[in-house]
Amino acid sequence: MIVVVVLTAVLLLLYFFGRKSVHTALVIEASPRQIWEVLMHKEAYEKWNQVLIPIKGDIEQGNQLTYKLVQPDGNSIEVEMKVVQLVPLKLLNQRGGFPGLFTYDHCYIL
Repeated sequence: MIVVVVLTAVLLLLYFFGRKSVHTALVIEASPRQIWEVLMHKEAYEKWNQVLIPIKGDIEQGNQLTYKLVQPDGNSIEVEMKVVQLVPLKLLNQRGGFPGLFTYDHCYIL
């Protein structure tokens, strides 16, 4: 019982005080259509994103996707994301992770 209480306390502390966020913006000199075609061509993802590579699922709103997350040491793990919003030529938003520990919210806005 003590272990459960301690684990719960640690998770609550991490949830409320351990939040960190990273935001990156990039301006690409291309039309939204050109960028969208690259973004939706999951077979070619590895050419421009060697860290997060789609391996299972279709990029459609509501779908669950599996990605290979390649770590700096070369090891990889599989992570899942859900496509929460998709507006062709404008927006792709995917979320996943482990609530309270590690979550991600990838939002491509064109």
